[in-house]
Amino acid sequence: MVAGGPVIELAMIVRNGGAGLARAVLSAQPVVDRVVIGDTGSTDNSVAIAQSLGAHLFTVAWEEDFSKARNAVLQACEAGLNLFLLPLFVTVGRLFCFGMT
Repeated sequence: MVAGGPVIELAMIVRNGGAGLARAVLSAQPVVDRVVIGDTGSTDNSVAIAQSLGAHLFTVAWEEDFSKARNAVLQACEAGLNLFLLPLFVTVGRLFCFGMT
């Protein structure tokens, strides 16, 4: 991390994504300075996993709108560059990047 704040962050939206969450975060941790996760109401172990990995975790109200949840997570990011991943895609063996902002 560069003095003054993170340079690149992993940004994620999670809801019951515990099955792939650790793998997704651990795959990105070597190249990111901070992990930001917005949980939209998990009832599985997603919150515990995120906390155990040291993620900045907060609750995002789910309004049936993926873009609103994504934007809430991106607003919580402090870096100039953000990598956005979904644990679902890592679970099925693919690393899918929605884009870097």
